[in-house]
Amino acid sequence: MGAGTDIDAVDVPILQVFANNMMVQGFPPNVMVMHNDTAAGFIKDGVLDMVFIDSDHRYSAVCKDIQCWVRKVKPGGIIAGHDFEFTLTELQNNGFGDIDLRTFGEMEYSKPAGMRVGLHTGVIRAVTDYWPEERIHKEWETSIWWVRV
Repeated sequence: MGAGTDIDAVDVPILQVFANNMMVQGFPPNVMVMHNDTAAGFIKDGVLDMVFIDSDHRYSAVCKDIQCWVRKVKPGGIIAGHDFEFTLTELQNNGFGDIDLRTFGEMEYSKPAGMRVGLHTGVIRAVTDYWPEERIHKEWETSIWWVRV
């Protein structure tokens, strides 16, 4: 950044916002703060109807999230997440089939050359490494993905 660059930033205290929202809805804000994999340890395998992942977007972190939480979902349940902008087929059909997601390593977000929008390459790579593309459902107007377990 050079001279004259303006930066606007807002740090939202997300835990406080969550606790306030819980109180407004009449729930006591008894929140235990812990890492994702620790939280998964408190839940039995195969008991959840749905899990939604939207956390660290680096490849290794998304892989870890999937591995921790997919076994918590009961058969027929759904594991879903956010920031899955394109399937590999969509990238190929739009002229970006030569993008090797591995080259982006542990980046949270990147904008490959020639693309109008950026990608959460770690999310796309982790999800498509875990499941074959035909099992992955993607909501067109959003970047939400889901798989029936």
